[in-house]
Amino acid sequence: MKVNPEAELAAKLALIRFDGTKNAHQIAYDAGLLCGLARSHNRLMETACNRELTPRENKRVTALRTVIDDVLAFYIGRGKTKFDGDPRGYTVKIHFPDGRGNTFGGDSEGWGNLKKSEPSARIGSASLRVDVHLVDERSGQ
Repeated sequence: MKVNPEAELAAKLALIRFDGTKNAHQIAYDAGLLCGLARSHNRLMETACNRELTPRENKRVTALRTVIDDVLAFYIGRGKTKFDGDPRGYTVKIHFPDGRGNTFGGDSEGWGNLKKSEPSARIGSASLRVDVHLVDERSGQ
């Protein structure tokens, strides 16, 4: 069974720090924010593999890394995040206090589930319907 990355991260964050300082909605918001920021980071690392980043893009990478570290500081402290430039894997890896990881590098590489969002089936179905409709118009039926 495939788990939504935001839900999985929210569960991990809640297990670490669910002491009443943030409610479940705020933890879920933080998880969604982190996943979105990590996806942006991953896209910029893909761009960096294809060409040199512009000064503006370099500032964006720095800002993304700072915000990700700031959000995670509440849960696990600062400096527990590893940022990687290779977009074939996870470009943002979190080192949780339990020491468990889910990457090919093993537990020492950290936990990554923030890489990519997959398109939902609903969007794919809508695109499929549009394509079928266009084909029908071309054939005159």
